[in-house]
Amino acid sequence: MANVLEQWVMNVFKPYFVEENPGVIYQSGGKPPSTRRLDELLKTHSFADLLPYESFDEDFDIFFNDDSYGFILELNTMVGMNAETVEILAGLFSGDNIAKDTVIQHCLYASPDVLPSMTNWSNSFITDPTADEDSNRNANIFRQISRRRIDYLMSGNWRSLSHETSMMTRDFRSFLTFQRPYPDGKVENVGLMDKKRMQSQQSSMKSIIKTAGLSSRLMNPADLLDLLDTMINSKKAKRDRRTYDEDTRIKDQVVAKDNLLLVGRDDMYMHNPDKETHISLFGVGKFPAGWAAWGNGELIGSLYEDARRISCPFLISLTLRYPDQLDQVGNAKIKHQRAIQMSESPIAKSVTSWHDKRNEWEFVTRKLDEGFNTVMINYQVVLFTNDDNKDTCERELIATYKANKWELHKQRFVLLPAFIMALPLGASQTYVNFATTKKLFKTALSWTATNLAPFIAEWKGTRNPLQLLTGYRGQVTNFNPWDNEEGNYNVAVAARSGAGKSVFIQDFILSVLGQGGRAWVFDRGRSFEQLCNLLSLHYSTQFLVFDGSEKVSLNPFTNVRNWEGSEDSGSERIMIHNLLVQMATRDGETLPAERQTWLDVALNEAWVAKGNECEITDVYEILHRHEDVRSRDLADAIQPFTREGLYGHYFAGPSNIDLSDDFVVLEMKELDGMPQLQTIVLLILMMRIEQTMYSRDREIRKQVVCIDEAWKLLSYGNAAEFVVEGYRTVRK
Repeated sequence: MANVLEQWVMNVFKPYFVEENPGVIYQSGGKPPSTRRLDELLKTHSFADLLPYESFDEDFDIFFNDDSYGFILELNTMVGMNAETVEILAGLFSGDNIAKDTVIQHCLYASPDVLPSMTNWSNSFITDPTADEDSNRNANIFRQISRRRIDYLMSGNWRSLSHETSMMTRDFRSFLTFQRPYPDGKVENVGLMDKKRMQSQQSSMKSIIKTAGLSSRLMNPADLLDLLDTMINSKKAKRDRRTYDEDTRIKDQVVAKDNLLLVGRDDMYMHNPDKETHISLFGVGKFPAGWAAWGNGELIGSLYEDARRISCPFLISLTLRYPDQLDQVGNAKIKHQRAIQMSESPIAKSVTSWHDKRNEWEFVTRKLDEGFNTVMINYQVVLFTNDDNKDTCERELIATYKANKWELHKQRFVLLPAFIMALPLGASQTYVNFATTKKLFKTALSWTATNLAPFIAEWKGTRNPLQLLTGYRGQVTNFNPWDNEEGNYNVAVAARSGAGKSVFIQDFILSVLGQGGRAWVFDRGRSFEQLCNLLSLHYSTQFLVFDGSEKVSLNPFTNVRNWEGSEDSGSERIMIHNLLVQMATRDGETLPAERQTWLDVALNEAWVAKGNECEITDVYEILHRHEDVRSRDLADAIQPFTREGLYGHYFAGPSNIDLSDDFVVLEMKELDGMPQLQTIVLLILMMRIEQTMYSRDREIRKQVVCIDEAWKLLSYGNAAEFVVEGYRTVRK
């Protein structure tokens, strides 16, 4: 009986006296005591309760958190940096006016919220019919194509569009936050002067950002709620923009009511009816020995290596905490002197690292003398993944950083506080103090922090939507050459064979037409034939082939309206003169100036005599009547283009081609066997297109002339010079 009682007592009280080994528990798949304590906390407090955001002062654009107050700036991302820009941006993190325990954050967010920019692009196209909207929804081919493209691209904002490589759609956004603790730890101690000092800090930072060539804006609570909504209340696609209720704490408006947070051993999970999101956190185990700010572009994904791109939304967060600067400067000088003594000691010859330590502390003290600060830094990367791509994305992240000499490690056991601290303005004093006790901060210079700050992302494109593209790292991009404020809208597309040049141009032209523009294409190989046929069902199109099946006259005189030119348009006399020079020369030849003069005199005489009824034959006859044998030689040179010449049927009689349709494709391949004729036809058609451009809607419509396979079509004679002369005026 005694043995039974003893066994019962042991079973009841033994758990209270047995120590748990966290390592053993972790290896067995369980949670260590610290994580279980966090679970207990979440049983009595909601996730919203743990967020720091409280209220907002709209008069000063200041957020008030649980134990601090500050502001958020959203700024443009950069595509690159140089040393001068780094020096300017260092002013954001340095200065004598930064008080103890100030916290500055810089965050770069690869946001999956790309639908607004895509919708803006789609809305730039010709509108759908207003009558009977539902039944006519797909009658507009441009809107139909744009909707299908958006549906496809939206499937790539949370996972790669390709199974073989990382192809994402995302919007890189950059945020800078600044916050200070409440005076004596109480919000009621924040007075008017404190708010004005914070407002002055806003102006100072915005001025530095502007000097660096960037724009910025102060965020309000609705902006913050909308941003956090994409991080915490993950949606697959469409979502409504968040609004702010000033009568409710900000933190209580962040988390959706149907959202459930689960904190695991190694990851966190956000559950809602739409999707489940895994949240993984990574810290820096070891920074590279040397690092410059312009290298940060490689940390968002490699331009050239598919395996080093991150196939999920992610957040890079750099947090700076400012200790007492007098103490830090004093400690630095002491350590510098100690390093000097060690490097000059006899044993230093055998310990080379002492010399490196001396150089390091000399650099630190020099930067401190230049006005930089000593800071505590925390660098984190947060991944937002799906269940089936979590491991892949983690490997991609680690490989991306490792290739740049960074060593990342996965955060464990401190997931929730570390995640909240990584959020914009989430680094309140409570979480910063917690991270400090857990050794998550490292001492560095504000100069070093500037070089670590993730200012660089991909180019977002031009201001107004036209062609929708994506970058190698996923940035949704607008390309619109008409946004060039300098006024030159010319574009050249070059790539290896089969890389997609024609496809790119077809998409560009489709976008121009979709916005009510016009396009003429010189094709070579029927690359644009299918596009022309597709649009012919809904649009004014023409596909013209020079295969001899139809009688085509290209008489350049028929449509002349401005023989001598004007301030707004070029001289058509000059263009026809250059055209005749091209007729009179062979490949690589140059027509002497004297003969060009004879040619121009004969050209003008023929025009004065017959005007628009003039033909190449009339110029030929005038030259042939000249006494000088060189003039008759010149006439013989253009003879193939007269009525009796080999190509005469293309130039006899009035011109009968009409290039006024909105989309015209001119197929030139059938003339490959006659390169001189092909070049002349090209130049006449370009002149004809210029005439059409000036005759209709020049100021209100985008107009495009495209020469596909231009290297071939412009390689004969002086065709390239003709094009340059002709379109110096069109570009205006």
